[in-house]
Amino acid sequence: MTRYILLIYSFILTLMCWGFTGISHAQDIKLIKAGDIFPETPLKTPKHPKERKYLGLPKDNTFTLKDIKADLVLVEILSVYCPSCQRQAPAYNKLFDLIENDPDTRGRIKIMGIAVGKGAVEVKDFNQKYSKYSIS
Repeated sequence: MTRYILLIYSFILTLMCWGFTGISHAQDIKLIKAGDIFPETPLKTPKHPKERKYLGLPKDNTFTLKDIKADLVLVEILSVYCPSCQRQAPAYNKLFDLIENDPDTRGRIKIMGIAVGKGAVEVKDFNQKYSKYSIS
């Protein structure tokens, strides 16, 4: 019985140490807030020429948001399995239409999504299912 209690205490102590380490580490990370400039993060350049053309990118391996030829870039960070992201897709499709059909905004505002934590196959499936502008 005492061995079992010691095991439980050891487990709890280990979890507490991990928790405090996580809290300490989280305080060191500066989170992006609304209105902040997106950090200079290298992203993989789209393979499809139409996607590169839309964003105004050369055929390099990586790019940053500053490389996109636009006055404003709207970035949606999403997970392909996120129900909210799936429900928002039609609104982004409509926003894309509004931007591209207005001569004052076409070419000046670009929209891009960054799918996190998933492979290329899942991203391609998400595009085909939820984007009426799927290229890949």
